[in-house]
Amino acid sequence: MACHIFLLVTLTLLCTIEADNSSIGSGQIRLDCGAATPTDGDFDDRTWHSDIDSEFAPSLEGSAIALDPFVTTTVPYKTARIFTSSYTYSFPVRPGRMFLRLYFCPTTYGNYAPSNARFRVTAGKLVIFENLCASQTSLAANVSSFFHEYSLNVTSGNLDLSFSPSTDHKGSYAFVNG
Repeated sequence: MACHIFLLVTLTLLCTIEADNSSIGSGQIRLDCGAATPTDGDFDDRTWHSDIDSEFAPSLEGSAIALDPFVTTTVPYKTARIFTSSYTYSFPVRPGRMFLRLYFCPTTYGNYAPSNARFRVTAGKLVIFENLCASQTSLAANVSSFFHEYSLNVTSGNLDLSFSPSTDHKGSYAFVNG
């Protein structure tokens, strides 16, 4: 009897996890920045939502750019959102501890050279990083794309995530893939 109960609990748990792979319903928010429509096909076959017409990106500014399909084939690295001025995504969240993962694929985006991608990211009043040069990070790690993950203590009902080009580097821009 104990074996049957264990099997039932295990199957219920597996079905719950499998059924909960959408971005919003799981409590996770996955934005494929710059994508025109929701996308599937990341490493875990999860759905990523577009930031275009998104509730998290009111009055969206910045250019949406799709990468050459030969550069990368993995969501969220297929598209990017480019910012030449400061922009803030606003995510409604419950107060408490949460993880934030930002995805970057430093490459040439139209007329934007990777070496000019120097920017600041803040979560509310907390500076996540200052004057990040994604291409140098990529070269130092010998990778074409990377992510940074942070554990944040959110004290309000919103997480405001701001991207700002560096004021110390002429022609700088900010970008994010996911």
